[in-house]
Amino acid sequence: MVPVPMKPAHVLLIGSITYCFSRSVEIHEKVIGTFIEKHMFY
Repeated sequence: MVPVPMKPAHVLLIGSITYCFSRSVEIHEKVIGTFIEKHMFY
């Protein structure tokens, strides 16, 4: 069995923060998009 090199904790933390941030931006864009569609086209 080949040992898996451990990543430093700060690398894992940065990765999780980046993922969380990108998810929140994606959700924010969807909310803003539906809001604009509702109020601009109806």
